[in-house]
Amino acid sequence: MKIEARIFEGRCPSCSAELTALKLPDTAFCPYCAKPLTEQATEPEIEPVVSDSDPAPQPVEPPRPIPSTNPVHFEISVSGVLTKYKGNDQNIAIPSSVKRIGWMAFEKCSILTSVVIPDSVTNIGWWAFSLCTNLTSVTIPSSVTKLGACAFYGCKSLTSITIPDSITSIRSSAFSCCSSLASVTLPNSLTSIMAYAFYGCERLTSVTLPNSVASIKGRSFENCKSLTSINIPASVTKIGKRAFKQCESLISVTIPASVTSIGENAFSGCNRLSTLHLPREAEKPKTKEMKAFAKMIKKAFPNKKSPVRVYDLD
Repeated sequence: MKIEARIFEGRCPSCSAELTALKLPDTAFCPYCAKPLTEQATEPEIEPVVSDSDPAPQPVEPPRPIPSTNPVHFEISVSGVLTKYKGNDQNIAIPSSVKRIGWMAFEKCSILTSVVIPDSVTNIGWWAFSLCTNLTSVTIPSSVTKLGACAFYGCKSLTSITIPDSITSIRSSAFSCCSSLASVTLPNSLTSIMAYAFYGCERLTSVTLPNSVASIKGRSFENCKSLTSINIPASVTKIGKRAFKQCESLISVTIPASVTSIGENAFSGCNRLSTLHLPREAEKPKTKEMKAFAKMIKKAFPNKKSPVRVYDLD
């Protein structure tokens, strides 16, 4: 993913001069000491392009922060950004002075098993807890409105997660490769599930998509090998490429008339899929919309006999 213009705020990592709203990369150096500025840029609103040839998602490495000699476990900027955790505790509670958890603040903190985030935090940055391989429990408060891409990537011991109503989008790879994740609670405020969001969550057996979700992006549930059924709500209009590919245990899928687009290979490799629940009108389509829907289903599921079409949706 290409990182576009960013805004630097806080102290210069070299000379500690207080800086505010310097645009990167246009202003790439501290005006006081001329050293490069590399940390705490705001995350751009971008989404990766999904391709059938894409490998399993890997976090993209942004510039590394300059190491600090501060002995305090939590490095917190004057603006309330937690930039780095340097302690060795298994269970921690983030201080209430923190407003934002910065990029890679806890990345590869393998000793960490549980973390409590205070309600002062509004933003969890990109890669914030990525590759915390022993993290089993995290509490996200309702004050959090943004959950960055790859925020919990590769947290392979995380077993459950509850997303609060304050969050409207699950960003790209947010929970990708959380191989022990078995339970996910999604809020009614959720409108989009971005690419790779739950890629490779191998123990996820079921997920309830709220009636607020409008789009399921490419590869969002690919390789969720224990997922047995999926009920697409009537709010969804688009299902992206390879969205449910290689969901080997998937046996039942419900697709409402609201869906107007199903991407290539969205359900390929779902070899146990036996039942497809569809709108009643799609069995003998009369309207232009239903004819288009029936054509889309035929293209997505070319085998006329499998899965079995059940026309039982009103």
